[in-house]
Amino acid sequence: IARGAQVAKKDNRQILIFPEGTRRKVDAPPDYRYGVTHLYGELGLPCLPVACNSGLFWARRTMAHQPGPFVMEILDPLPADLPPEEFAARLQEAIEAATNKLVAEGRARAGL
Repeated sequence: IARGAQVAKKDNRQILIFPEGTRRKVDAPPDYRYGVTHLYGELGLPCLPVACNSGLFWARRTMAHQPGPFVMEILDPLPADLPPEEFAARLQEAIEAATNKLVAEGRARAGL
């Protein structure tokens, strides 16, 4: 994955990484993997975190969808030069806080 990411960087392409490796059940505790931190350190690029409430309407391990307002929020970028531990903590904090807010709003709007 790191080699492929380096090629994408060289080609000036965007790289999309799911820090947990997959979707998780809404309200489940976060389980961020080290791979995102490793790639961040290897690539030396800023990171643009994204939060969403899709788990409310498309549950993990199913293709069944529920109607509702899917919302995605692009968060403030993290600079390219953070120490690994600080990057990991700031990434998780930013995504989880925004996701919790979007989930609460989505539940209220959908009557869940």
